[in-house]
Amino acid sequence: MSDGDADAVLLRIMRTCFFAGIAAWRHWNRNRRAGKRAGMYRTIVRESPVERMEPHALFLAGLADRRGKPTPKGRDLAAFAGKTAEDVANELADVLARQGREAFDAAMAEAREAMFVGGTIVGAVIMPKARP
Repeated sequence: MSDGDADAVLLRIMRTCFFAGIAAWRHWNRNRRAGKRAGMYRTIVRESPVERMEPHALFLAGLADRRGKPTPKGRDLAAFAGKTAEDVANELADVLARQGREAFDAAMAEAREAMFVGGTIVGAVIMPKARP
């Protein structure tokens, strides 16, 4: 895998974690018992595959239409997620270069969790109360 491919994968993972956090907030807020019973990952991907999480989360937040076309605020949020993912990926690349694979794996796990938690916080702030 080339450095460019690895960077693209890191960015995609970080963005997906962020938008999965937004979708998780919706599910957790609407039906905690079902989310606990099935597990949040299964609950989220039941509605949308992981690779389509961004448009799905934007739709749930009222920031995209059913076809996934984002509103201006949806584009702003996607740009924010992209910039944040880029910053995290750059920091992870530095960890890998300086400290090696084991430290990178630990930092990657922390970064995924942080992006997911960031998404849940954003979801809590922007999520409409009466979304289907």
